[in-house]
Amino acid sequence: MMFFSRIKIHSLLLAGVGLAGTALGQTPQMQSLQHQVPEVVGRSVRLGHSNPSRKLNVSVSLPFGNPGAIENYVDSVSDPKSPNFHNFLTPEEVGARFGLNTGQVQSVVDYLKGHGFKINLVGKNHLSILAEGTVSQVEAAFQTSIDEYQSLRPDESGNARYFSFSSELKVPASIAPYVSDVSGLESFTKPEP
Repeated sequence: MMFFSRIKIHSLLLAGVGLAGTALGQTPQMQSLQHQVPEVVGRSVRLGHSNPSRKLNVSVSLPFGNPGAIENYVDSVSDPKSPNFHNFLTPEEVGARFGLNTGQVQSVVDYLKGHGFKINLVGKNHLSILAEGTVSQVEAAFQTSIDEYQSLRPDESGNARYFSFSSELKVPASIAPYVSDVSGLESFTKPEP
């Protein structure tokens, strides 16, 4: 009996070490987001890499869990013949009925936290996450480079000197369907009133 116990314990230890090694050695499959490098980057001079410790305020937009259902609901709120006419929803109700589920939202939050981001807000409607991270944290999380640029054309609509990501953004394939947009990674675009 004692011999069996030792073998069993030894086997369990080896299996545990093997699983841990596999988990540590694996890199997740990355997937590109539908987020293109700003066109102005191609019309600009690269001045160098941005300060790795510069703080960036990042907004991650999440898609609706059921885009067709929210569209139908919005139409019905405006239809005087509908029982939903003028029955507006709170952000919490939008999130519960039409947003991603809590686990999906949390998987994006966990990914950002895992790269050192400070989470400032998770939208009650499950449509956005506001976070703060350094240039180096952003680069690691989205597998890109944040560089400084000077526009070559004086008639550009944005800031002449700016920072921007320089390659397509990528996240693990497991969370890619939950990320529809990432903003705050470039300073060329001027805010509009």
